[in-house]
Amino acid sequence: MKRNKHLYYIIITGLLAALTIVLIQFAGIPAGPGRIHFGDAIILLAAALLPTPYAIAVGALGGGLHNVLFGLVMWAPITVVVKATMTIPFSAKQNKLLTKRNLFALLPYWIITVVGYAVYEILFISLADAWTAVFFISAVRNTIQVAGSAVLFVAFAAVLDKIKFKQRIEL
Repeated sequence: MKRNKHLYYIIITGLLAALTIVLIQFAGIPAGPGRIHFGDAIILLAAALLPTPYAIAVGALGGGLHNVLFGLVMWAPITVVVKATMTIPFSAKQNKLLTKRNLFALLPYWIITVVGYAVYEILFISLADAWTAVFFISAVRNTIQVAGSAVLFVAFAAVLDKIKFKQRIEL
């Protein structure tokens, strides 16, 4: 039976976006001034699994809808931008999820997340007089999130590569 690849990608995108919402809200670990949630790891997996436009949709929809659904509407605009943008450096063009490119893409993911949220907090959330303190606190909190998600992504991707997940679902 011939599969409609576009429809297949849309279905997987919706499932991963929904999983992102659930894992951001209900699967997290408190860590110092921040919290490591598992939603970003799913977005990173989507970026290594799906073509870029679909990965962008997983990030934007998963992160943005989480904020809207759980009363964090003021964070939705930056979350949509950061979660969508962080997927761009990754590639799904190989048969594996853990490629050199995807490992190196963790650095731009960190920069995009830390700088994006810190600038947003300075411009729209905090008092302009305290921008250096806000930037530092935001950077520490988001670095913790990025580090946790990066570790989870590498662990998930390694297991999925071992069982040849990408080939099994024919992506």
